[in-house]
Amino acid sequence: MLAGRPSGSTAVTDRAPEEIASRLLGRPYAALDPTAQNVALHVAQQRHIARDVSFEVNLEAEVEIMLLHDKLDALRHAQRQDLLALQAEQLRLLVALARSPAPQDGVASS
Repeated sequence: MLAGRPSGSTAVTDRAPEEIASRLLGRPYAALDPTAQNVALHVAQQRHIARDVSFEVNLEAEVEIMLLHDKLDALRHAQRQDLLALQAEQLRLLVALARSPAPQDGVASS
């Protein structure tokens, strides 16, 4: 099952710069000077980009895993078919052996 897209659009959420400012700088976003606000906004944007990239990488890996599962299923199916064919051949040989006449002189043939 494929994971859903992370919440939000590709734009940084409205609260991201405020959360960065309060978590990293310990001050409200509005209390920061414009340079610090730009830094908080830049960090929020970079974190959002990193989440998008991580999502894409995880999605690609998930698709690859699904393809590998499909290949394994196909291999297992082919192996099962081969085993069934071998089993049918063994059964045919056993039936033929059971129907063959017993040796006349009492000596087992090889």
